[in-house]
Amino acid sequence: MVKEKKYSPLLKNLKVSKDNAPRKSETLLDTLVDQKDESDTEASPEDYNSKLKAVGLTKETATVIMEAILFEGVYVKEYTLLNRIKVMVGTRSYKDIQRATRLLEAENPQTAAHVNDLIARFNVAASLRSFGDKQFKHPDASEGEEKVDDAFFERLDFIMNKPALVVDALIRIVNQFDTMTRVIFTEDAVQNF
Repeated sequence: MVKEKKYSPLLKNLKVSKDNAPRKSETLLDTLVDQKDESDTEASPEDYNSKLKAVGLTKETATVIMEAILFEGVYVKEYTLLNRIKVMVGTRSYKDIQRATRLLEAENPQTAAHVNDLIARFNVAASLRSFGDKQFKHPDASEGEEKVDDAFFERLDFIMNKPALVVDALIRIVNQFDTMTRVIFTEDAVQNF
């Protein structure tokens, strides 16, 4: 007997094959790639150190994080949600970006607000490692795409069942984490290390 996978009603129609072609000449990914981060400008070592300081990092800590991402493929950081719950988030893989693109194209959101909301939820689901005592699986790609996607949808379902205020707080945590890692990897980072 084959057990049917259960996803929230919203997500049932979002699971699509990786072979889906974009329906529009300008894909959502093109739009996202065009949104260049303001911190990606050439800067002196002092400017780079100022950027690091603005996100609460020293050059030494930034080096440790950069090496973890480059050599281990992931960096995970613990945050406290609303001063009560420990939450761990980590870097996302390129496969997570590809999945988000496929899901956005399948959903075909009609407004920027809807696009932003979907991206934010997908980013939280792809980043979330733990929430309080609940640990989430992040299977390695070698375990197969289906296991990786199933684990993602399990995390997404978890998020979708939380109150909106909790989801908003998780989105803020992931945005803070992403800002920190983006600053570390700005174009001028290499010349300043």
